[in-house]
Amino acid sequence: MRHLFSKKIAVIILVVMTVVLAWQYLAVTKLRRQNAQTRVAIAVLSASLNEDSSLLLENLNAPSTELGGNISPQGLPDGVKASHGAGLLDAILNSLAGHPNALVEQPGSVALSAEGFQLALDALKGLSDAQLGSISAYFLALTEADGGEVPGHLVIGAWAAKLYADRSPDKALSVSASIPVQATDDASEFRRAALRSLAARDPDAAMNWILSRDLDPEAAAEFTVTAIAGMSKTRFSSAVEVVNTLSGKVRREALEVMLSSARTARQREMMVEAIAQEADVPWRDHALGELATSHGSFQDEAAFFETQIPAEMRTAGLAVAIAAGNLSDQPEKKIRWLLEQSPPSSIGANASRFIEMWAREDFNAAGKYIGELQQTPWRGDVVSAFAKRVAVIDPVAAEAWASTIREASLREQTLRSIRQ
Repeated sequence: MRHLFSKKIAVIILVVMTVVLAWQYLAVTKLRRQNAQTRVAIAVLSASLNEDSSLLLENLNAPSTELGGNISPQGLPDGVKASHGAGLLDAILNSLAGHPNALVEQPGSVALSAEGFQLALDALKGLSDAQLGSISAYFLALTEADGGEVPGHLVIGAWAAKLYADRSPDKALSVSASIPVQATDDASEFRRAALRSLAARDPDAAMNWILSRDLDPEAAAEFTVTAIAGMSKTRFSSAVEVVNTLSGKVRREALEVMLSSARTARQREMMVEAIAQEADVPWRDHALGELATSHGSFQDEAAFFETQIPAEMRTAGLAVAIAAGNLSDQPEKKIRWLLEQSPPSSIGANASRFIEMWAREDFNAAGKYIGELQQTPWRGDVVSAFAKRVAVIDPVAAEAWASTIREASLREQTLRSIRQ
């Protein structure tokens, strides 16, 4: 009996010890999770006080097992776990909840304030590449899942994805490998951002990535244009070389994305030479107009037209495009310049196009100019264009303007157009 009693006591003690150990394990695990989130909160708030941002990196090293989550896309690189990303976003949001000005209550939801956005961005900047990759993977899986997101996950996740694509484009492209070519807007932009960033750093690597993919012609063209956009930021001449191997629509799209990167005189000269190879005159006028109006001042834009554009490419359409850029700045000076650049046979048409665009921006100022305009052979064309534009706003005033046109046929045609 004593032996049996001793065995029962031993079993009871063993069960009790097992329960105690299990409870301790659960308690420690819970505490570790809370500590992980507390460390994030401390790091975020420290960053908001402009303290050493390295605190973020030191305090965001919680293993993925501490931060939970259950989304795990296939094909992710080693060390990149979507479940870790979900927990990191939760931790950042929890830390923001403790900040008095980070959140704004809205009917039925809670949103981040401007201060909350900045705090979240500060936190993201302190993360490691692996942590940003985890959030990016979770964000992409979340948008693919189409719903069920935690408030704040999408907006902060989008920022993390953009930061990751810029900081580690090769790794970001690896994360995007399992994304379908025709994916959601968020997923597609993530891949484009990564490809642009990679092309800016290593054009050959970007082009090799495109060539290594089994892409249909449309997708290959889209990725090529994206890579050229990034390449033109740092390797402009290389981008031009790639563009000159293309043709048709994809070549024009590639040239368009390069326009904003042409900053130096030599770069603009290279762009003019490349654009000159296009036979589509309206598109060519548009592209050269965009290139000219990126100079910053109308005086420089006019000088670019007069000295850098070959004479055979100085079309009326291009002159109008340059003159009509930023119509809030010296429009009277611009129309005088346009008339000087126009041959007598096209003055009326060019002035009419300019007035129509000016009226869209400020019909009062355009009307004042026309009211002070002397009688010229082309005044009727200008008044007709202006009256048709004003008719959208004030048909009565438009008819009054049309009645001042001296040429009977043009006057009647303008009135009919207004009354339709």
